[in-house]
Amino acid sequence: MASLCYPLVRSLRRTDTPPRRWLFIAATPMAIDFFLGFFGIWENTHLSRFLTGALLGSVSVLYVMPGLIDLSLKDWRQLFNRKPVALR
Repeated sequence: MASLCYPLVRSLRRTDTPPRRWLFIAATPMAIDFFLGFFGIWENTHLSRFLTGALLGSVSVLYVMPGLIDLSLKDWRQLFNRKPVALR
């Protein structure tokens, strides 16, 4: 779902990624949910797992899509027609 909304958030011509701290910020609620359940402080539920996973998955699209866009814009003929490097 987040990949379908990606063009509404960022241009498909951009191949740069946001600062990496946003990925860690999005992963923090999932880590907190896990550790609270692991140490028996709070029992996580299907809803909490779904919400934290949806948050991290939605933010990770901002890092995966620029890479896929960059791959689709590469000149593949130039990439595969390079001269081989001589090994010594």
